[in-house]
Amino acid sequence: MTQRTRCLAAGLICGVLSASAWAEPVVSLLKLTETREVVKEKSSFDGWNTGIKLKLRVSGDEIKGARQYGKIKIDKAVDDAGTDLTKNTGDRPMRSPDQMDEVQKPFGNEKKPEGVEFEVELPNLPARSAKTLTLVQGSITLIVGGEQKFVKVPKLGSHLGETVESPDLKA
Repeated sequence: MTQRTRCLAAGLICGVLSASAWAEPVVSLLKLTETREVVKEKSSFDGWNTGIKLKLRVSGDEIKGARQYGKIKIDKAVDDAGTDLTKNTGDRPMRSPDQMDEVQKPFGNEKKPEGVEFEVELPNLPARSAKTLTLVQGSITLIVGGEQKFVKVPKLGSHLGETVESPDLKA
């Protein structure tokens, strides 16, 4: 599987894709949730649930067959009042920048979703006077193509620290 990095015109996502021709993927906003909290008694977890959560979908011919996504990084997010929404104002935990996740397969009789859906958290709240997000810019890595392989290792506990040899692991 060959890989190459391309950036989308929407300025939201860069993906690692394996293909020879490039067609622009489409990024769609599925849901935006803004959460504010009023704290009556201070605790060390204050502010962890505040911010903006975006549910996005990236779709297109190049995205079909995506197996994994991750390494999501938001470089810039601004509302129409000029507020930097990427600034983490507290010690709130954030998604690991190196985390990769499997693309969810349909459950039961569900229709297979078009593209890859994922969530992005913007830790800072927009200004109360803000009406829109004017810019969300960042990147995501997508692994497309190839196949998932399973290797059975008998008596795994007795092989700890050893290299596993299997023809299925050879490229």
